[in-house]
Amino acid sequence: MAEKYPNVYYPIPAKVIDIIDETPTIKTYKLKLDEPFTFRAGQFVQLTVPGYGEAPFTPSSRPGTTDTIEITILEAGRLTSILHKETKVGDVLGIRGPFGKGYPLDKFKGHEVLIIGGGV
Repeated sequence: MAEKYPNVYYPIPAKVIDIIDETPTIKTYKLKLDEPFTFRAGQFVQLTVPGYGEAPFTPSSRPGTTDTIEITILEAGRLTSILHKETKVGDVLGIRGPFGKGYPLDKFKGHEVLIIGGGV
């Protein structure tokens, strides 16, 4: 967690630097964070849309990148529709977290693992 934002309940400013249309109803938002931010595989963040609210999403970028984060979002409700229709490159959102314990990937090194994923 960033030193400037030691409280997970305080959103870190995140500037939208790219929006990728994956399908007609799925977009990936690449966000440049105001401060370094780390998360582990399996954790999630709260994405804040100023003036509208926030919702939980799992980062689609790999853990380890500290200055940007990518979140892939399916348009499925009020907040995600606002994100899809109104958010533009240059807008500033907020990120809170990370939340959850994540997956202890180091414990699985050298072992056979079956991974099944779902969602967007």
